[in-house]
Formats: sequence, structure tokens, C-alpha cells
Amino acid sequence: MDIATGEILPVNKHNCCTPDWFPDSQNVIFSWRVLGQRTNKGYGWTQLWRNTADGKNPQLVYAGNGRHCYGGHVSPDGKYVLFTGNAQENGDPANAGAPMALMRLCDAPIIGNADEELRKKFPGAKSGPVLKLPVGLEPCWSQENDAR
Repeated sequence: MDIATGEILPVNKHNCCTPDWFPDSQNVIFSWRVLGQRTNKGYGWTQLWRNTADGKNPQLVYAGNGRHCYGGHVSPDGKYVLFTGNAQENGDPANAGAPMALMRLCDAPIIGNADEELRKKFPGAKSGPVLKLPVGLEPCWSQENDAR
């Protein structure tokens, strides 16, 4: 919201969750299930996106069929993102989480498989690199403070 005018400036208007701020407080990373996808029985897959705080510059970060992307968390230096990705909704809680991943934001957008529908929408998207990590839920960064 613009504090001076009261104008509502949504980062996204539907089917989005697990938002988090970038360290610059000017950008937000979030999960979004884009409308109109044909895969996953017509429901589509949740993708990882970023946008400016005023909602005017949405950009794909990571997407791939067969994987819902949740819990994007940007590193303290703003260069990397951790996230989870699972085949089931809501982080596969019966399986103690979902595989986590790490990627450099400078490599975005990345499409994690050979999905033709996504590649047509994002012809410049890369295939990687994405580092696969062990199972977890809602990964977060911590920053060591050096008191020397």
C-alpha cells in the first residue's frame, strides 16, 4: 500500500502464497499458480516469481511441471534463493517436507524440465543450474554476525 495515498498496490492478485521480502525491501518473492495452465489435470503447478513492491514488474524465477514451488527465501546478499518443490500440495507434510533447492537469481528464469508450454511463454529461460538439497520445509537463511 502506498502510505501517502492509501492506494492498494498488490504484488499479485490471485493464487499466490509464501511471500518474502528481498533484502532491499523493494522486491518480493512468492509462489504463484498461474491461471490457464493445462498440466496437472488443468490445475497447473505453483511457480516461483518475484515482483517489485508496487506490483508492476512480475518476473518468473523458477518453474517446472511435476513440482509445486513454495517457500522462496532470498539470501541476505540478494544473490540466491532457497525454496522447496514437491509433487503434492502443501509441502508433502506426510513425508516430512519436500526436496529443497538453491539457485542463483542471476540465472533466472529457470524452467526445471523440458516443458514445452512454459518454454513457449519464456523462450529465453534456462534449464539450470539448480542445486537439489535434502528434504525440508520453508527453508530460511541465517546471517552470522561477527562481533570481533
